[in-house]
Amino acid sequence: MKKQLINKKTKKRAKVGDTILLHYTARINDDKVVASTKAKQPIKVTLGKDHTNQLIENGIIGMSERESNSVTVPAEKAYGPYRKDYVFTFDLNEFKNKQPKVGDVYNLQLSNGGKVQARVIDKTESHVTIDANHILAGKDITYDIELVQIVN
Repeated sequence: MKKQLINKKTKKRAKVGDTILLHYTARINDDKVVASTKAKQPIKVTLGKDHTNQLIENGIIGMSERESNSVTVPAEKAYGPYRKDYVFTFDLNEFKNKQPKVGDVYNLQLSNGGKVQARVIDKTESHVTIDANHILAGKDITYDIELVQIVN
């Protein structure tokens, strides 16, 4: 049986199955910050078990505590491409007594029984245009990740 010498100066590296604490800042194509944990507590993630994007996990695996990394997730692997067929125009009368405004969010019932959130992107005197794309659809997202701690 082989014995492996362990160098005490070797830093522990994150691997699949580890529970870690991390901070992240998510930026879209034009460097606009869309989410960040920097002003909050770090989030807890178990690599390989939580529903973390595989590209992000691959960027974390091998990192050591207090190490940082940037991972860009292309639109196709993030929230998908922007789809023009997810933009709908309704007659204003279909909103009954409601007065929708640009930016309002509605839950739409799909024909397959599912639901999707859609936001009002335009309103005229007679029509309302709603976009059911995710707000980040069609955008590459760069995650600046800081591995705070490997818990186990």
